[in-house]
Amino acid sequence: MADAIYRYANGQAFERWDGQLSNISALERPLYRMYALLALSAIDADDIGMEDIHNAWSIWCASFLTTEHRSLKPFKELSPEVQELDGLYLRATQYVCMFGWNR
Repeated sequence: MADAIYRYANGQAFERWDGQLSNISALERPLYRMYALLALSAIDADDIGMEDIHNAWSIWCASFLTTEHRSLKPFKELSPEVQELDGLYLRATQYVCMFGWNR
């Protein structure tokens, strides 16, 4: 499921999946697994919001990159431009939640 979210976010969602994992880096894989967890735990794709995506990113960033990133703050405190950066990952996660992961 993490792989499907990665493929969608990187413009590969509509390519026929050949069963091979995408080239998600070892550093990024935990982030996409957190997005997959959001998709798995949602009853409906609309249950996943931008704040959820940001929170997953924040946990990943603080765990694997830095605790000093300027966007490590509550979602509502981010500028609209920075908030919108989570939109692609929200759409990818919702897509996989709605349509399945082995397309």
